[in-house]
Amino acid sequence: MLEDYYQLDNSYYHKRLDDDLYAAKWGMVIEFLDLNDPNLRPFDGVNFALIGFKSDKGVYINHGRVGAVEGPQAIRTQLAKLPWHLGRNVRVFDVGDIDGPNRSLEQLQQSLARAVKRLRELNLRPIVLGGGHETAYGHYLGLKSSLASDQDLAVINMDAHFDLRPYDQTGPNSGTGFARCSMTLWLRSRPLTTLSWGFRSTITISFSLTLWQNPRLSSF
Repeated sequence: MLEDYYQLDNSYYHKRLDDDLYAAKWGMVIEFLDLNDPNLRPFDGVNFALIGFKSDKGVYINHGRVGAVEGPQAIRTQLAKLPWHLGRNVRVFDVGDIDGPNRSLEQLQQSLARAVKRLRELNLRPIVLGGGHETAYGHYLGLKSSLASDQDLAVINMDAHFDLRPYDQTGPNSGTGFARCSMTLWLRSRPLTTLSWGFRSTITISFSLTLWQNPRLSSF
């Protein structure tokens, strides 16, 4: 059984789908799953799964503005209104949330990782709805654990920040996700391959110094 996992209350969506997909909205098409259902088997075809990460603990630790814990609900509310353009050959599921107000950030990230791995076992491509950017590490761990040991996993980061901050004093937070990914791989004598864009020019120099000081990173 997955920890800190709650199946979605589907009141976010309105199911009124008819045969005319050209008039459909996402909220009419999205299906629901319970990842703790032992009878589930891998799905055929192209499938995506939305999973919420209801936490902004990392933002709080990083002295940021909290509130992202409400992100999954807000995203679903707006997503339900969007026109559906993916036809009948793509399925999208909403599998619920990782949530634990009294759990630590590290515990919630491990719970997210296990849920993401479960999604990949079911041939569902995970889309994590945050939450703060502490989603990155749990998402990464889940994807990495679903691969063979000799398979690499690259990270594409579109953000104003590199999120490679050290965390020896504050502990893990929303700005340390990729530093932790790097450390996880370094313990296995492998580099982290990243592609980052959208960042502010004022931090380019500091990132270059980080690369120079940190051979665990490989950037392209």
